[in-house]
Amino acid sequence: MSTTVHSVNDDANAIGSTLSALSARLADTFRLGTYTVQDLRHIRATLAGVMTDRAALRGILDPLNVDELIAGTDAADTIRLWVWVAELRRVLGSVATQARQADEVAEALELGVDRAVHMVRSGETLQSIAAARLGDWAQWRRIADANSLPPGQPATGTILVIPARR
Repeated sequence: MSTTVHSVNDDANAIGSTLSALSARLADTFRLGTYTVQDLRHIRATLAGVMTDRAALRGILDPLNVDELIAGTDAADTIRLWVWVAELRRVLGSVATQARQADEVAEALELGVDRAVHMVRSGETLQSIAAARLGDWAQWRRIADANSLPPGQPATGTILVIPARR
């Protein structure tokens, strides 16, 4: 089987679609508070599938020789393809992080662990989340530390573990 830009792109889009659907399902689980252990196990199994697909795509992408894919094209096409490959690698890293976070939350819910979690909504910052959940915007570092996040605005859809109030 030969690898083409289109086949890699289609695979990446499928992984992204599956992860988006899972994120929405997990968000609904949080919002509604209604789920069964079977629901959580299904989410975790699908997340495991996403990670397997991601690893397979990385296995194709890592040894990929861009020059072979675009033989006979101009330098601008080569540069565009290299930028695409770099962005795809970055996104796949983000997929791995989000899938791990979602799996940790689903596992905690499945095991009945009582811990506060928060799914980041558009426009929220660590400071606004800290103010709402911990009662003090200055506690944002505790949230960042609990989730190994750098300072700044977390991506929409990121699942955060919220530490206990002090």
